[in-house]
Amino acid sequence: MSGGVPDMYWYLFWVAVLAWVIVFAISMMTLVHRGHMKTLELLRLYAEKGIDPPPALNELLARTSGKPEQKWKPGRRGAMLQSFIGMLFTACVAGGITWWRIDEGGPQAVIYIFGAATVFWGVSALGLLIAALVISDK
Repeated sequence: MSGGVPDMYWYLFWVAVLAWVIVFAISMMTLVHRGHMKTLELLRLYAEKGIDPPPALNELLARTSGKPEQKWKPGRRGAMLQSFIGMLFTACVAGGITWWRIDEGGPQAVIYIFGAATVFWGVSALGLLIAALVISDK
């Protein structure tokens, strides 16, 4: 990765990104673990009393704890928003490459190709965002 930025800064950048990913993963695992521990604590209280939990509580616990065989599927709006995020990310990456090559004075073909890709993915992302905001999820 040339272009005036010392390699050490790139190493520090990727170490920071990796650290952020690790912290995010650990925090998400902690939140899920706390939820499961609360569920177990509630079931333990009923077990100590020797009574079965009410059916409504069983349904609530089944919904919140999740089942491995049950797969979550997004609705139409959710699927469009997921695609929007992917296309927006791709447009940002292509835009970053275009900007980088313009600053560095790279081959014109690369600039045109990635510039066109930026416009394509950006317009596609905008169309998906508008469609997701307009359609009903029913």
